[in-house]
Amino acid sequence: MENIKWRQLFERAYPYLWAAAAAYGMYRYGHLLNLTLTDSLVSTTTTVTSILMGFLGTSYGILLSATSKRIEWAKGRQPIWAGILQFFNESFVANFVLCIYSIALAMLATHPLIDRLQPAITVCWVFLIVLAVVSFFRAMRVLFGLLRTDA
Repeated sequence: MENIKWRQLFERAYPYLWAAAAAYGMYRYGHLLNLTLTDSLVSTTTTVTSILMGFLGTSYGILLSATSKRIEWAKGRQPIWAGILQFFNESFVANFVLCIYSIALAMLATHPLIDRLQPAITVCWVFLIVLAVVSFFRAMRVLFGLLRTDA
């Protein structure tokens, strides 16, 4: 029983752990990469996160309307079903926050304050990118696991 609680805690926390590790790596070693946020990089991030949000919304609808044995089993256990829906919600929110952050960066790209805050802005941006991608991966892994045929 103890092992299951640690696994559940890890399952909830690992997108944030990956994001924190990436942000720390960017903070510590970012000067080696010499990464600058260009308009095209920020625009691409906004586009990709918008696509991921659309895919998450569609996947959420599939999840709610599908009737496989696994999904029916999960729906019958409220804590499990709530956890599954929470994974989708967290992924959508992470992608939405990244999209808004990228839009704000694009609007403020010519502001002189951006140049002075570039390291901090980049660390936050890397944190949000990794959080959005890893939480998206988790939501899709759960969805595909639930849609798998029962053999």
